[in-house]
Amino acid sequence: MKSCFRTVFLFLVGLGFAIPCVSSAGVSITEIMYDLPGTDTGREWIEIQNTGSTDISLLKWKLFEASTNHSLTLFQGNATTSASGFAIIADDPTKFIADNPSYSGTVFSSNFSLSNTGETLELKLDGVSMSQATYASSAGGTGDGNSLHVVSNAWQASAPTPGTETAQLAPPPPQDPDVQNVATSTDMEADAQTSAPHQSANSGGSSWVYKPQIFVSALVPQKAVAGAPVVFDAAAVGVKKEPLPNARYVWSFGDGGVAEGKKVQHTYHYPATYTVLVDASSGEWSALDKREISIAAPELTITGIKEGGDGYIEVKNSGQSEVDLSEWMLLAGSGSFRFPRGTVIGAKKTIPFPAAITGLPADAQSTVLLYPNGNPVVAYAEKAAVSEPVVLKVEEPKILAVAAVSDVEPQKPTFVSETVKAEVEKKIPKSNEDVTSGQATSTLANVAFIGAVGAAEENGMMPWLGGVALLLVVSVGGYMMALRPKREISAADILRKEAATFDILE
Repeated sequence: MKSCFRTVFLFLVGLGFAIPCVSSAGVSITEIMYDLPGTDTGREWIEIQNTGSTDISLLKWKLFEASTNHSLTLFQGNATTSASGFAIIADDPTKFIADNPSYSGTVFSSNFSLSNTGETLELKLDGVSMSQATYASSAGGTGDGNSLHVVSNAWQASAPTPGTETAQLAPPPPQDPDVQNVATSTDMEADAQTSAPHQSANSGGSSWVYKPQIFVSALVPQKAVAGAPVVFDAAAVGVKKEPLPNARYVWSFGDGGVAEGKKVQHTYHYPATYTVLVDASSGEWSALDKREISIAAPELTITGIKEGGDGYIEVKNSGQSEVDLSEWMLLAGSGSFRFPRGTVIGAKKTIPFPAAITGLPADAQSTVLLYPNGNPVVAYAEKAAVSEPVVLKVEEPKILAVAAVSDVEPQKPTFVSETVKAEVEKKIPKSNEDVTSGQATSTLANVAFIGAVGAAEENGMMPWLGGVALLLVVSVGGYMMALRPKREISAADILRKEAATFDILE
């Protein structure tokens, strides 16, 4: 019995010591800067406060965000935070100091990125959740320069006050019964998603519990081409999943461009992969969705046309991705044709668009493919025509004189007309008495050579060889005749010889 009382007594004493120890380790998230004006990359930060009664070293603590435990690294100040003291956990301490140059307190560096629509944050020690807070963009602070503060157990938007007590603000506006916008202590063993907050003796944090919310879905094509307008659409539903016809939609296209409206268009000028965001808001609620879109350079060419009513205009996509030609246009002559929605050219594909459908009598001088906004994509470049071979007509040369065999150039044979042949025949003496044997031999040789050349031109090589053979025979015969004794030349012979030296003209 005594041993039993002793056990109970020791347990109670131990419990008495344990409760203050846990309480003294209380740390709360008291301010959140999650959506700064302009580019907020690296500029987000969280303010924490030691709500316990003793000093706390935060070197072993973790910030649990986006399903990741982020370590805390001391950047400025003291790693040990005194009771009721504050510290800042910054994504990029250098940017935090630049934005808040008057701050001189403790700063921890931690690699995180806060959601612009809201999320749950936790502070952990040795893997145990010591504090938890959930925020939502409906509380404010959405790019207007304000941060969220814990005021009367609720989140309110106000000017940032890192490292100091939050000034007393006006009470929060009445909330919808379905909305729970409260900041309370969180039991380490409780479910973070319970709709009602509750207190615990060993708690020391704050929690934002927001159950109902609206949702938005961005309808973004996965691929498009540079220079062509891209259509973006969005749909939002309320806390009861009802459509929100009066919701406000604000788009950011990732290349610096913005637009407002449920259904908008945007043109990307350069190939890249962009992140598209749409922010939908309705009353005090808002939601965010984001998608990626890959923009490629169009590789389209008009590869061929056929003019006339039965013709066509042929377009080729040389790229690696299909191209949607919806609302694009073809121009030819004075006519135009707008492609209907759903007209797609696959990668490495060629499509002829017939004149029977487009109504375009294509011509090589004015066929152009246009973007939906009327900007030209590509014009037809007519291929250079291949010129036909030119046949030169060579006139038949005329022989002006009968030359000696030695004066004829065999490499330049010429044709002999019938008239010339007749004149040459006249020149051939009727008997050996008219001319000397040498003159007869020369004349016959000339005639034989000319005949052989003409035959070679008209009938090929064999007749030419026959002419050469004939020339040799005549030459041998002439040589044999030259061996005969010469007779005395008369005056008539001399006259005939002189007459033979004149040229015979045609």
